[in-house]
Amino acid sequence: MKMFVFYFTAFMSDMNNGGYIPVKNSFVYKTEEDCRFVEKTVLGFNEALNCQFEYTKHLANDEESIETALLKDLALKFQKRNVRTQAETKK
Repeated sequence: MKMFVFYFTAFMSDMNNGGYIPVKNSFVYKTEEDCRFVEKTVLGFNEALNCQFEYTKHLANDEESIETALLKDLALKFQKRNVRTQAETKK
């Protein structure tokens, strides 16, 4: 489904070396106005290339729907993988 997607980067703390790890995140909206409002609130300005109308697997901003979409995607990738038997890997 196509929705307006607001991308932003969050930084997570690396517990091993104290540095920061950038993590790309997104929120989805049904209207560009809603997307632009949140973008302006979070960033303080609107970027021309943000809040584009594009295909997304995430149809809501709640963690359960995002987790479900990610798990479905992983399951499909798992089904399509090239399975090697032990005999093939020993050659």
